[in-house]
Amino acid sequence: MANQFTAFRFISDTHKECSMCGEIKEHKHFHKDSKNIRNKGLAYYCRDCACKNSRKNHKARIDKNDKLYKAQKKNGNIKQKYGITLQEYTEKLVQQKTCAICGVELSTDDPNVHLDHCHKTGKIRAFLCSNCNRGIGCFHDETWKLQKAIEYLNSHSENENS
Repeated sequence: MANQFTAFRFISDTHKECSMCGEIKEHKHFHKDSKNIRNKGLAYYCRDCACKNSRKNHKARIDKNDKLYKAQKKNGNIKQKYGITLQEYTEKLVQQKTCAICGVELSTDDPNVHLDHCHKTGKIRAFLCSNCNRGIGCFHDETWKLQKAIEYLNSHSENENS
């Protein structure tokens, strides 16, 4: 079977032809596809072509302003990052309503709302506005640094009344 084209686009036990670009590549350049039994569990397209195709489809759906697609992407991102669904995220935000630190009102359609979490454990804390989230981030979640900042501000507060 070496170096001979077959109906399944296999050239040899180590090489296959990409159905999209037509290039002959090693099997390692193809994604695994366990449903594709005829192609020995390899995808039809090489990884490069699959990525280009995926980017093209993603851009087309974003340009079309496909709200369902955007919600699915957001749900996937939230699920991966926090381990909760978009619905759980939204319910938690609606229940909290305001930034846990400064109290500014938060909205479900505001991109500047952040779900704060412990970077060591991954445990979800609460929703914050961008300013408070950045502030916590700049202090690297170190309470002693925040305490020093409070002491610093308090030691200079008499200057504001002058």
